[in-house]
Amino acid sequence: MLTSDGPLLLISAYMPTYTGDNECVENYIDTCAKITALYNDSSSINMIVAGDFNCQPGSRLFSIMNNLIADNNLILSDVNRLNSIQTYFSDDGMNSSWIDHFACSHAIDNQLDHINVCFDYVSSDHKPLRAEFHGVYPVDCQQGSAPSMYSNKYILDWSKATEIMLHIYRSVLDDVLRLVDIPVTLFDDNLLPDRSSKLLIDNYYNQIINCIAAASVNTIPGKYTGPANVHTVPGWNEIVEEKHHLAREAFLEWTYMLVDRDMGLNLCL
Repeated sequence: MLTSDGPLLLISAYMPTYTGDNECVENYIDTCAKITALYNDSSSINMIVAGDFNCQPGSRLFSIMNNLIADNNLILSDVNRLNSIQTYFSDDGMNSSWIDHFACSHAIDNQLDHINVCFDYVSSDHKPLRAEFHGVYPVDCQQGSAPSMYSNKYILDWSKATEIMLHIYRSVLDDVLRLVDIPVTLFDDNLLPDRSSKLLIDNYYNQIINCIAAASVNTIPGKYTGPANVHTVPGWNEIVEEKHHLAREAFLEWTYMLVDRDMGLNLCL
């Protein structure tokens, strides 16, 4: 989806249920890894993962979900704004939990105007979680305004642009360039160079550059360059961290033994 904040990947989540065994944990980690892979392989710079995460704060799966959030530089928009809510109610009315969530990229979360649980709706054992993003809208590059994300921290990757993306880019750029006001007075042969004419040229130039920037950011793949590590893997801390620590200690001990042996040989010489 092309939006005012760049290409957006919108994922409707239905995560595996926790059944108390290791298999469900592995399935949950695997689903999180697939979401991360889907995001990395897409041309989107922002993402919303919304739906049934089948875990709530304090549950065993919640730590795995937090790894997904951290690995993709997301924010749990509902958890940060709401307190002690329930989105799931069992049929017998004996159990309720908060297992439905909105996880959004920072740029999208900043545009979130309102989020609430729609208790009046009766559709299933889940109550809809509704979020309104008033600052996110389909791409419409306005004259003279480039998205704020177009900065040194955002890099376009033209090598990933498909023919369809390039076609959309050309179409969007044509549309916004038509809105640029051409200063026809500059074509007057009797015009004398002065401060006002220079300002007209600068303004004309800036409008064109802003149109190119806006069309590029909203149609061409790219990523923010930030502290997030693209090599992080969901489930690392849950499954591998302890074994990696042990392997690292064994390697250092082995290295120390080699150095100690070499020093002994040198002393003998």
